[in-house]
Amino acid sequence: MIDTAIFLGAGASKAEGAPLQGDLFRDYFSSTVFKNSAAVMDRELADFFRDMFHIDVTRPDVTTINFPTFEEVLSLHNSCC
Repeated sequence: MIDTAIFLGAGASKAEGAPLQGDLFRDYFSSTVFKNSAAVMDRELADFFRDMFHIDVTRPDVTTINFPTFEEVLSLHNSCC
């Protein structure tokens, strides 16, 4: 058996139906999984986006928000803590 992994850039991935980075946040925060969650982690994540990016992920029109990329979110760790 041959194990194969194929990595595609954003253009190829998007063309095949995969979401872009910002879309991942948008999809999650607009999902019923997030909206119905009582998990502490989800509340902390919502607080993080509010405090660091001034984004209210609980608002009804969350699908219109321009979310940061993963790199922008992860880079805050080194600059804020």
